[in-house]
Amino acid sequence: MTFEIHNVGTVLGGEAFLLVTEQSTALIDSGFAFGAKGLVKNIAKILDGRPLDYILLTHSHYDHVSGAQECRRHWPDAKIVSAEHAAKVFQKPSAIKTMMKLNRSAARNTHHFPIFRDNISGISTDMIV
Repeated sequence: MTFEIHNVGTVLGGEAFLLVTEQSTALIDSGFAFGAKGLVKNIAKILDGRPLDYILLTHSHYDHVSGAQECRRHWPDAKIVSAEHAAKVFQKPSAIKTMMKLNRSAARNTHHFPIFRDNISGISTDMIV
């Protein structure tokens, strides 16, 4: 089996990697919310019309999961895959609120990023591994 791995992240600290095989495609982590539009652009360029099959979230930290919803908007059939603990975290309104706050802080204070769509609420796991 041959495969390719591409760094599709948009900012340091919010890495995301695209795994492409002959059979399927998977995004491994999705970075910050403020980098999500660039992330989608990077993925779309590589996929060149192919669907994104999976969004694999390695853990529930905001700098790894906050671009997942934007990716889901562009590839609605992509399955979000995470561990059980992460799936439980995504169901907690207080955790989502904290992730949004941390995204805004990182955008303004660390990356000096302009206004962005910070909508990570509604993130859910389709498959638990």
